[in-house]
Amino acid sequence: MSENALRVIGLTRKYRRNAGIFDVTFDVEMGEIVGIFGGELSGKTTLLRIIAGLCEADSGQVSVMGYDARREHVLAASRLGTVIEEPTFYEYMTARQNMRVIARICRDVDEYRIDEVLENMGLSLCGDDKVCDFSPAMRMKLAIGLAFLTNPRVILLDEPFKALSDTDREILKNTVLEMNEEFGTSFLITSRELDDFDGLCDKVGVMENGRITAFDIPENIAEMELREGERLFEESIGLRKPLGAEEETGE
Repeated sequence: MSENALRVIGLTRKYRRNAGIFDVTFDVEMGEIVGIFGGELSGKTTLLRIIAGLCEADSGQVSVMGYDARREHVLAASRLGTVIEEPTFYEYMTARQNMRVIARICRDVDEYRIDEVLENMGLSLCGDDKVCDFSPAMRMKLAIGLAFLTNPRVILLDEPFKALSDTDREILKNTVLEMNEEFGTSFLITSRELDDFDGLCDKVGVMENGRITAFDIPENIAEMELREGERLFEESIGLRKPLGAEEETGE
């Protein structure tokens, strides 16, 4: 068995106007929680969609638990749980009924597990309410609960914190950490806020313009981002010349 829960090598997907992702390479080791930090249109969602098999790369390779995501798609996909972009549900079913649909497909999920996930996600009191009446935060928690339901070995979460309150963010973080500790579940989580990874991730990758520009432990990434923020501030008030200005002026 591979030592990597997830391996991404040279992944490239080009769109018009030079958008897409380019030569993305990184590993998520067994039992690791890895964050991908980047702004809007940085390529985070495209990256997760390719890993999940929702779109194809122009080049590169993805493996999940040692299975090639393209050649062995069914085996790779069966090891994944995903929440990517806007989650969809059976709107006029309850949260519990939505979970039962997945349980019937997977066949190895019982009612006890459904109760456990509803409780972990803070949805026990509204598990029998219709999803169409859920708030955005409740919908996100249900989507994450559905991804957790079958105890997959690797879980992809695309900006899961953005619709959540501070309290719900802590619930999600604790649930991720508990799954990681109890089951050895590996996670790849994206966010536009570096603070979302505090106390959560083993490593963080920085994604800009479709490329991974840094990949390190959270403390080093935070220090790097702080220095970059200070540099941009000093440039904005004229205390420092922009990078490359010395070469352009001959200094």
